[in-house]
Amino acid sequence: MEFVLGLGCCRDDPGWTDETIARLRLLGETLAGALRHQALEHKQADSLRFERVIADACARFAGAWSDQIDLEIERALKDMLDFTGADQAGFFATVETPGHLRLTHLNHAEGIVPAEKHVLPYDRLCPWVYDKVVIQRRLYFFNRWDDIPVEAEIDRRFLEMKGTRSGLYIPYVVGDEVRHVMALVSNTAEMRWTPVLVERIQVLGGVFVSALARKSVFDALRRSEEGLREAQRIAGLGSWEWDVQTDAVWTSPQTELILGSRAGSFKAFMDRVPEDDRGALAQAVDACLSATPARQRIHHRILGAGGEERFVENHFERVAGGPASGPRVFGTLQDITLRRRDELELESLRAQRWHADRVAQIAVMTSSLAHELSQPLTAILSNAQAGLRMLRAGALPTEEGEAILEDIVADDKRAAQVIESLRAMLRRRPTERQRVEIAQLVRDVMGLMHSELVMNDVRFELDLLAEGCIEVDRAQIQQVLINLIMNGIEAMHELPPGGRLLSLTVTRDEARGVKFSVTDVGHGLEVLDPGKVFQPFWTTKTTGIGMGLAICRSIVEAQGGRIWGENNAGPGATFSFTLPALAR
Repeated sequence: MEFVLGLGCCRDDPGWTDETIARLRLLGETLAGALRHQALEHKQADSLRFERVIADACARFAGAWSDQIDLEIERALKDMLDFTGADQAGFFATVETPGHLRLTHLNHAEGIVPAEKHVLPYDRLCPWVYDKVVIQRRLYFFNRWDDIPVEAEIDRRFLEMKGTRSGLYIPYVVGDEVRHVMALVSNTAEMRWTPVLVERIQVLGGVFVSALARKSVFDALRRSEEGLREAQRIAGLGSWEWDVQTDAVWTSPQTELILGSRAGSFKAFMDRVPEDDRGALAQAVDACLSATPARQRIHHRILGAGGEERFVENHFERVAGGPASGPRVFGTLQDITLRRRDELELESLRAQRWHADRVAQIAVMTSSLAHELSQPLTAILSNAQAGLRMLRAGALPTEEGEAILEDIVADDKRAAQVIESLRAMLRRRPTERQRVEIAQLVRDVMGLMHSELVMNDVRFELDLLAEGCIEVDRAQIQQVLINLIMNGIEAMHELPPGGRLLSLTVTRDEARGVKFSVTDVGHGLEVLDPGKVFQPFWTTKTTGIGMGLAICRSIVEAQGGRIWGENNAGPGATFSFTLPALAR
């Protein structure tokens, strides 16, 4: 059980019919799908942010000389502040004097007075924290001052005096003792250090320690590589290096895990890439070797040793070789298979939601479509009966018979066009972009909406000022236009019949795209922020669930456009969206 939809009624007889329960179940499934969609979006966004931070840090340190490491660490600390929302981030190093720590690297948010970089007697200022972190080698954090234990009263007084309201302290062991301590603190607000956030910061700190180790002796460098491998293992991030002159490739253990085995040459590396992706990767490598700046990023697939397919994100850049060697390419390879699966699941949920909305629209338009079909069917019947009577009476001239048959064919095509438009709206299929004529798209929509406009006594104006084609999913863009037209009709429901006017304008926008605008003369947008109406489940309708405009935004943005709403200078509101146009 994932979700439960509960409804209560104070009346004696709520009337829960089978039909009502079926509709509520459909509503519940729609709401559950939207909640899953939202959770996946949040999870994906947070995961992508962390992946960018750690990938950028690894890329910085990979190409930095030893004298650039300190600067790159402080830049990476700024990224960590942006990621966590803390006020100050710093790195301490242990010194020969027992109980003392030296602040070596620091970055801070705007408006924060930074700490001074010097040696501090931490065993006297914060004896309890020093013992726990440096002596016991244990991570420690507090979300607020009340979390600090009673036995750490000296520490609490010092932290309150410094204005530190929340803090996180992570020790890093090199050899048999703590050599570095990372500290993140917040002076402006209390923070909640979740296990996931702490683990990610710990991984980033491990990357910093590995970079610092490059400045020390060979033995310290060897030990730091173990920390880097662990950081890569947690992040699913491997590294590789290619000597272009000899074609030799070095791969880290995590890269070999992604590939399924060791790739000793770049040719062997490329053999692990499916043929469909090999051309794009080869093109990116050529650009890396010839372009400036020589840094590339590409998504592609990898075939593991057992034939399983993995999705990876490959960052690489050209670095200069020595006097006697050619250029080298250094890269990082990250396994994003789980993220890709989440994206596919998210796309599936989005398609289900779009399809459910189309089905709901068809339910509203059923009576209109029945009326629309009755006209050509009635005309076909009348022409056929007239021709039959004349044929039986022996008074059917050839020219009149041809005219009758031509009318029947024209009315039949008109009915077929209405039915085909209905089938396109109802069809459940993956998103398929195709070349669509703007004029034909608008005519199809107006054919579907004609009776709805007539029955609601709405005058309609069309200004088709843009010609040409767009490459879109025809049914989904029809869905957007129908949604906006239906909303415009409902916004004018309280107006007298003669005062209801709806217009559709199609123009070229400044960026050579196509702009569709639906304008009504109704009550307008009754919100200060027009963007709020596109939020899921936000509605002013007593019978609405607030998904129509949210779905419109998802469709338009997925096809490379944007959508917005605004009040008119006079009565009513205008909803507009743009789509990229094809070259004429």
